[in-house]
Amino acid sequence: MSDRPAVLDASAPLALLQNAPDAEVVADRLTRRIMRAVNPSEVVAKLVDHGLPEAGLHATLEVLDIDVREFDLEPAYAAGELRRSTRDANLSFSDRTVSPWRCGSAPQR
Repeated sequence: MSDRPAVLDASAPLALLQNAPDAEVVADRLTRRIMRAVNPSEVVAKLVDHGLPEAGLHATLEVLDIDVREFDLEPAYAAGELRRSTRDANLSFSDRTVSPWRCGSAPQR
């Protein structure tokens, strides 16, 4: 297993929370997880769609132990610029926020 953090979009935490077929793979391989701050909002929206009450949202995300990183102006421009080259791929906004990390190197702490 790599010591490098795994950069996640919303699909990985959702796989874990929904016990999807690939949830075990996600849990076993991703011991250091990071996300941009916009991605948990997509996870929360999906949990709301599935009827999770407000009181359970924070506790549910805390269990995942994800290092949430800022989404400020620099990554905002990078994600927005990716729209040019990814328009035909139907990537969501939150998918584009993690793509610069996946193409380069994740910020280290």
